[in-house]
Amino acid sequence: ADLKKAMAEAATHQGVEVRDAVLSGHKAWAVTDRTGINPTTLVTVIVLPSRLVLAQGANVDRDAALKLLTYVNFAQVAAAK
Repeated sequence: ADLKKAMAEAATHQGVEVRDAVLSGHKAWAVTDRTGINPTTLVTVIVLPSRLVLAQGANVDRDAALKLLTYVNFAQVAAAK
């Protein structure tokens, strides 16, 4: 609930784009800040309620960042001890 609230708030700022996504069956959000010269994208993926994957890409737009995350083995992330 807190992540959804944060994403909704981020979307209210000019130059910031927020997109919900599903990556390998996991809920994710991509937030791209276009207020600077180069875009910066932050992605949050909920792998388990207690485990997140966080990614940041400088000079990377939303679609490129989400595509790069398709290479992550989320099952391995979930199984990590």
